[in-house]
Amino acid sequence: MAGEIIFKGLKKLSIQAKSVRMVAASENLSYGARSGRSSQKGDNGTDLLIGQAPDPPQHTTEAEVLDAYIGRLKEKAYTRIKWGGLEEQLFLVIKTRGLVGKEVTANIIDRDGIISGKKMGSISVMQGEHTALVALTGKVRNDGFAVIPFMVKSTEKKTTDLWREQIGQTPDKKARLCILVDAHSGNADLTVTYRGNNPKEDTGPTAGKSNYWLDTANTWFELRRKNPVIILDAGHGDNNAKNSVFDPGAVDGTEYEKDYALILADAVNDELINNGFEAYMTREGDINVDPQKPINWRYEFANEKKGDIFISFHLDSGKNSNVFSVYQQGKGNETESKAFAGILMDKLAAIVTVPSNSIRQVKGYTRYNTLGVLNNFNGKVGILMEFGGIASDTNREGIKTNRSTIAQAFVEAIKEYANEAF
Repeated sequence: MAGEIIFKGLKKLSIQAKSVRMVAASENLSYGARSGRSSQKGDNGTDLLIGQAPDPPQHTTEAEVLDAYIGRLKEKAYTRIKWGGLEEQLFLVIKTRGLVGKEVTANIIDRDGIISGKKMGSISVMQGEHTALVALTGKVRNDGFAVIPFMVKSTEKKTTDLWREQIGQTPDKKARLCILVDAHSGNADLTVTYRGNNPKEDTGPTAGKSNYWLDTANTWFELRRKNPVIILDAGHGDNNAKNSVFDPGAVDGTEYEKDYALILADAVNDELINNGFEAYMTREGDINVDPQKPINWRYEFANEKKGDIFISFHLDSGKNSNVFSVYQQGKGNETESKAFAGILMDKLAAIVTVPSNSIRQVKGYTRYNTLGVLNNFNGKVGILMEFGGIASDTNREGIKTNRSTIAQAFVEAIKEYANEAF
């Protein structure tokens, strides 16, 4: 086919046209297996089913590498992402045709040499317990995909810390990466066609090939110092009928604080995940808890997930619409918590009523008090948000109507804070 780059055997290269045809990647592709299969929209709008073998090639000696991307495993699906952090569990997903059972390799390329020390150099990554100094290696599954887990991490902590420092010294605190796939060197019996994108920054001997892959917008994958873990705690919601425990929070008739706290936490969670953050909710509905430990499970869950930012959502019992943030005195994370709260309240000011004293400090809370979740959280930032009074019709309606806009403000605040702090 005209316009394609074809590799034959180990070193033979056949170019059938003066110009190279690039096949764009789709933003809608995510691969994985939910109960064995996961249906997602492909480039042409058709469903791609993981677990179902692709159509066989016309000739057994021909093969293709159709796509490659970096993803996260979320709900049993390998979802394409645009950025990630050092030491984060990531997955390299390579979509092929005609390569079932064959091994493919790939390098993670560092555009500016921030980590590798050389422009367009390959970086060392962890594949399992080993350091892959040259390339990641994986076998193509029966469905045509090779899925290779990896971390941008060294076997030595001091080296990883050095990488983090080097990324932090860049103007925007990011390193730019792409993927270089090789399916032909180890498969001399096949003619392999690649459908990737060659970055314009590559002017070396590999320039002109089509076995590079950038992200969904044909730009570089962004590696940051860390992808912070965010814990979203919808306050109250305990409903243990066996132990006669019912904790709706503040009440106004049939309106309960627990439900509005959950509306807010759920909206923020969705928006964070859509923007590539690692986020977890302490509850997704009413829950049954030990009445002797009414809040322990919240901070224990947050600490188990190694949370970096903890946000607890609440309303009060009044009719006001004021929104404010609370952080814990004497916890050791006061400075960071106050800094984040300041950024967040600035973002929220255009959406909700933010009083002049919107950032408040509390002290003296113990393990079993209401704000014990802050006192016992081990992460970098811990705040409790009060979103006005449950008894205000206007306030309740505002939360329901503006939940998406409020969630976007949280994400923008977390982005701004995380870019400086992590």
